[in-house]
Amino acid sequence: MRTRTNSEKEPIESHPSSSNSVLLLLYIRISTMTRLAVHWLASVRMTTI
Repeated sequence: MRTRTNSEKEPIESHPSSSNSVLLLLYIRISTMTRLAVHWLASVRMTTI
């Protein structure tokens, strides 16, 4: 880990709500991925049976 300078601050330090938005985006992405996976598995299962 390298030390950060004052001009190189992360946006999370100045905007604490950004971490919540990132978590929300990640949750939405995971939910959509799982939904697509469930639909795909259901279609594959229906075609194979």
